[in-house]
This record gives sequence, C-alpha cells and structure tokens, in this order.
Amino acid sequence: MDICINTGYDYKVPVMQSLGKVADAGFETVCFGMRHEHAGYHLAGARARLKARLREVGLRAHAIHAWSILTADAFADVDATAAAERDLVVCLEACEELGASILVVHPHVWGNPTPNVIDEEIRLLERLAVEAGERDVRIALENVSPDTAETHLIEMLQRLPADRVGFCFDSAHDDRSSQPLELLDQIGDRLVTVHLSDRSPKLGVEHLPPGDGHIQWAELTARLAPLDFGDVLFTEVGRGGCVDQYPEVPAYLETVYARGRWLAGMIEERRT
Repeated sequence: MDICINTGYDYKVPVMQSLGKVADAGFETVCFGMRHEHAGYHLAGARARLKARLREVGLRAHAIHAWSILTADAFADVDATAAAERDLVVCLEACEELGASILVVHPHVWGNPTPNVIDEEIRLLERLAVEAGERDVRIALENVSPDTAETHLIEMLQRLPADRVGFCFDSAHDDRSSQPLELLDQIGDRLVTVHLSDRSPKLGVEHLPPGDGHIQWAELTARLAPLDFGDVLFTEVGRGGCVDQYPEVPAYLETVYARGRWLAGMIEERRT
C-alpha cells in the first residue's frame, strides 16, 4: 500500500519545494490540496510544470482536492451553478493531465439545504460523472460535517452512479459525529479513498498526524480493513495546528509517513 499526503500540509512551503520534501520523506503519492492557487493546478501552464516535477522527484498524483466550489452560493441561480460546474470541469481536466484518478469534492450538505438545492446538486454531479467517466476519474464526496449532513451525503450517493461517484472518508471530520465510524457501515461499499488524520477536541485541533490525538486507530483500521479503497492510504494532515511540536518540515513529514505506514500495516495485517 502506498502512502499519500496532501500538498496542503503546509501552504507556506512552495509547491515545487514541497513535492521534493514529500518524496524525500518516503511518500509514494501526493494529493494536490484545496488551495488551487498554491499548486496552480487550475492553470494549464502550471499543470505542465507540476507534471514534470512529479516525474523528476518520483511521485505520482493520487488525487486532487477541489477547492470549495459547492457552497450555498453555487445554487443561488443558474449562472452561479454553471460557474461552479465549469470550475469542477477544470479540476477534472487537471486530474486527467496529472494522472490523478480521484477528484475529492466537498458537497454542499451542511446547514440543512432544501430538497431543491440537493436535487440541483445531484443533477450537477450527474453531469460531472459523465465528464469524469470520459477522463477515467472518479469523484469522491467527502464527509464534511456530522449528523444531518451525513444523512444528506448518504442520500446523494444513493442517487448517483456508483461507478463514477463514491465516498471519501475523513477520520477527523467523522470524529465530530455523534456516531463515529457509522458512515463506514452505511456507505463503506462506496468508499473510494480515505483522509486519515487525528483530532484533539481538548486542543481544538484537527488534521494532526495519526496517533497525536484521541482517535482509536485500532478500531478504525479494523473497520477499514474489509473495505476496498484501492492501494493508497492518504494521510490528510495540516502542520499549522502542531507547528510547535514539529518545528522542522522534514521531521514532520517523516513522522506523518511513518504513521501512515503504521496504519497501513494494521490494515494489511487484518486482511491476511
């Protein structure tokens, strides 16, 4: 199993430098983070440079995380929805060009969206699913908010084509739920990729390296082991909440990689 990290682990590190540091720490794959202006994957010229840099340092692109496109504003009127769709098509183009097989999307499922908004979002995602299929990319809808939002996420996945639209499980977001890990039982058959990181409610910090918070990783990996989410274990972390503990970027990345290997080992052991 390959270990992946997001380029958004520290947006202060320029992306070309970041890719070299990620490769030096041992990671095999990378996901380009939500701040598209950091990597520039929304620009054709920047994509060419990113592709060359990936080849140079020996990394492959696992996924791209679409920037926050599907908000309430995206469904305010026809023009807004069309603009959101164009932006997501750009993300799919970037996936195809960079060789990323997954586009992670934050769906608009929080704040009790009306049935009309959910229907409109599903229609948009149905159109994108066709575009994704033509580019051999799968869309992964992430669990962003707990409880009511999870109900909407489940409904959306039930109504969208399973071969093109799946589920991205975020452990830190799930930990805020009143019933942690239940989503894996409910829609684990739609799992496409994972965002694994830790959470410390006491410190009010999410996306810590696995093992630095309170998530019970033995239980979580036991739930993940029977599920098929491909050959990549994705650690989606952020250094901002633990920079005092990890003042040096190389040591931080080496720690995250080692924790990813630790989790992959637990999953693989349960599968044998």
